[in-house]
Formats: sequence, C-alpha cells, structure tokens
Amino acid sequence: MSNIEHFRDIGRPFDLFGEHYVIFGDTFCNNSKGDFVGLANNTVAHVPLPAYPWLTNYLESEENGMVKLFVPLTEEEKKFEKTPEGGRVCLWMFGGVVEMEDGTGRVWYDKSIIRNQAPEYIGEFGCLHESLHESI
Repeated sequence: MSNIEHFRDIGRPFDLFGEHYVIFGDTFCNNSKGDFVGLANNTVAHVPLPAYPWLTNYLESEENGMVKLFVPLTEEEKKFEKTPEGGRVCLWMFGGVVEMEDGTGRVWYDKSIIRNQAPEYIGEFGCLHESLHESI
C-alpha cells in the first residue's frame, strides 16, 4: 500500500477469483506530498480487508502518484488528447465486472470525450475480456 490518499468517484465493488475490488469512474491522483498530479478514469483497486473497503491498493501506480488506467487508451487516443482540438477520452465502466464460468472476467465500458467540461458520447462501447485475469 502506497499510503497516498486519492479522491475518487463512482466506485462499484466486484469480486473476481475470490478477491474483492472496486472500479472507479475517476480518480484524482496525488503524489506523496499530497499535490494533485492528474485525473485518471477507469481505475481498479484491490480491497484486501472487506470490513474496511476504504483501505484499498491500486493495481498499478506511477512513481509520481498517477494511477494507471485499468483499460489503457490506444496510442491514437493518447495523441488525440494532446492536440488543441482534443479532449479527455474516458472509458467508464459503471456496469462493473462480471466473473464468468470459464474463470475470466468481463467488463463493459462506455467511451466518451470530455470537452469544455461536457461529455460527448461518441457512440462506442464494448466488452473487454481477454486480459482481465492477467491484469488482476
């Protein structure tokens, strides 16, 4: 556990392979000094003690405190975010994760672009299932 406090919103718990997790809509990332370093969407944290669900460990964080996205952006999406006409590409997984009989997990996501504080639904949604077991 990093002991870095991150604020987050829209958390949804799920169980997978006998472990407890929470998937978040947005995570407001801070460094070890408490300084804001960025906003990450679609992050997942492990809940090692279900009696204390607020004590979580993110699956992966960078040294500066930025939490890595559970489903990463494509290279094209990363480039788009850096352009003047770009926006923030968000993959929100409000449906949570479902454990399947074959031992894999499925997560459904909605992809949107945020421009000028307003979401633009870009009509893309999907189901990720190939890497859930390896990610968690």
